[in-house]
Amino acid sequence: MHPACHLGFRLLAPVVLFLALTVPALADDTLWYPRTLESDNGSAIIYAPQIDSWENFETINGWVAFRVSRTGSEDTWYGSMRFSALTDTDIKAREVLLHDFAIRELSIDGLDEDSAEYGLIRDGFTSITRKVPLDLVIAYLPRDVPLDSSESLNSEPPEIFVSETPAILLFVDGEPRFLPI
Repeated sequence: MHPACHLGFRLLAPVVLFLALTVPALADDTLWYPRTLESDNGSAIIYAPQIDSWENFETINGWVAFRVSRTGSEDTWYGSMRFSALTDTDIKAREVLLHDFAIRELSIDGLDEDSAEYGLIRDGFTSITRKVPLDLVIAYLPRDVPLDSSESLNSEPPEIFVSETPAILLFVDGEPRFLPI
């Protein structure tokens, strides 16, 4: 096999491994959303969030759409909410704990802010603590959110050596020491 082809397979392997590890976890998305909040006054169905940012991987900011209805009524209202939540990430367990939710904006079309439906959403969101799979949170992040700090990383490609004849690749740990043979 030509050395350039061998290099191409080596570069492609991490991508395939990443997809193999994350795609099954993302398939469980259907188990997480929509979610239902219930109270004596009514119920709300919360749809998958749209995450705007994950500041320092400590605070998540995003939007959710929801549908809310009163108990005993067929009327349904739709709304949206901008929220933030503190996060604690357990990398080994691949979980993110969302806690201390804060509602930044809340809008339910056709209802007053002092209605029971507003109260259901406010109380239901600010009182929850939820563990969410890390892969699900990453899947909902916008594409422009960096997942790691790249300030100290060198993004320049390494020099590639090609040999048309048989060669040996020698790994050296530290500076080489030249000694007579």
